[in-house]
Amino acid sequence: MLWAATAPGGPAFFPVFLGVPATLVMGLIWVGRLVAWKTDEARSNKRRWLVAPTMVIVAGLLFSSGLPLKARFGFARDDFNAVVADLEPQGSVDDWVRLEVPSRIGSYEIYAAYQVGSGVIFYEINGSGFANDGGFAYLPDGPDVRLESGSFERPSFRSLGGDWYSWSASW
Repeated sequence: MLWAATAPGGPAFFPVFLGVPATLVMGLIWVGRLVAWKTDEARSNKRRWLVAPTMVIVAGLLFSSGLPLKARFGFARDDFNAVVADLEPQGSVDDWVRLEVPSRIGSYEIYAAYQVGSGVIFYEINGSGFANDGGFAYLPDGPDVRLESGSFERPSFRSLGGDWYSWSASW
């Protein structure tokens, strides 16, 4: 589930869809084993029963914090910077220019990229979900509401530091 939280447009649907029930089943097994341990006369170390709940709590906090995405993107930042380093501004908010970029940048699979002035919008394969796209944006002038279009509806941007953002948008 933490890997799902590294998708740029929000947690990837299928890992969460499978991860939540799996976590619930494992929790029920843990409770059953705890009850069995409590009824056993020769009990072992009590502290070991704190490991699983601690792991679930820490994972939940990380999942909701945005840190997994920032950490994974941090490892790929230099690769993304290399792609945008020597680009001359082209295109506009009304006329996006398609760019040829590597299909993999860092550990992310990129299926499309567009230049919009001095900014670049990258579409990532695991972006958001069924009705949304997601990816990364290099926006030296910050997010611009004028980027919204018929295929890039209601874009939402989250800062990743510097001129980089993760985004999700409807289509």
